[in-house]
Amino acid sequence: GTGDDANYGWFLDELRPTITVSSPRPNRNDKPLTEIRVGVADAYSGVSNATFSVKADFPVNGAPPGTELKGQGSFVALGIFSIPLQMPFANLSTQHVTASVADAQGNTNRVEVRFWVNTGFRIMSLDSSALGSGRLTLRCENPSGATAHTVLCVDDLAKPASAWTVLRILNAVDEANHLRQLEVELPADLTGRCFVRVRQD
Repeated sequence: GTGDDANYGWFLDELRPTITVSSPRPNRNDKPLTEIRVGVADAYSGVSNATFSVKADFPVNGAPPGTELKGQGSFVALGIFSIPLQMPFANLSTQHVTASVADAQGNTNRVEVRFWVNTGFRIMSLDSSALGSGRLTLRCENPSGATAHTVLCVDDLAKPASAWTVLRILNAVDEANHLRQLEVELPADLTGRCFVRVRQD
């Protein structure tokens, strides 16, 4: 090369640094969010830590959305930056975390992760073919492989939590893809609509 590039010869760094967000994960997170974790690396001129930036479009440890969050965390290992959350998020609607960095040569890279947090159990399907005999079969997500669940029902979502009825589980079967099938006995006095939810004990 010539001029300012002469000292780099054939090794002029034109590659962007690598940057990844490992927490939160993209899309649904089924466990409480306890930290924002970002990995950075550059195999050539090295990462410029001064250019490192992390932002979120939701409040983090009291900081308003869109605030620079770098000051709330630290590098806990080589190329691994962590921001511990003072109050973990067990439920969070769709949000974004954005991180960016440049290397010593000035090449920049930016990543944005779209995610949400939902630690509840989603009911994937309902089989009401046995309603006539007072039974209902449902399939729910079971990512942790738990074996103790409670199934509850109520006829009006406006009622308080104390109004939900615990249903007797007649049969439970683990299925592929982290699903669990539960057959429950419905209340004998049930008439009309019924709302069902599942919780892990």
